[in-house]
Amino acid sequence: MKSKPKHVIKVHIWGGISKRGTTESVILKGIMKAEHYCTILQDGLLPFISSHFPDGDYRFQQDNDPKHTNWLVKSYLEDRSINWWKTPAESPDLNPIENVWGVIKILSPYSQ
Repeated sequence: MKSKPKHVIKVHIWGGISKRGTTESVILKGIMKAEHYCTILQDGLLPFISSHFPDGDYRFQQDNDPKHTNWLVKSYLEDRSINWWKTPAESPDLNPIENVWGVIKILSPYSQ
């Protein structure tokens, strides 16, 4: 029988995949808010778009998690002319990275 920790530490991992490569992973401990998500996009998404899609031929896909659809995030994306669309949360058939997260959860010894 595996023992479980008394207090579970919540960790968010942001990452992106594309036909031209993967983004760096960004790890955030604790609760993620829209402000944190904008910082993640600034540090993780924008450099990736600049280096891998200088031609602007991309579409950023994210689910409709409240953090992703917050007015602050929408404004951030629009102000930077980021081409994006939203899909339902945790829908592996519509959002391919959900399959990646599913495998990571299965392989993680810390998964509940």
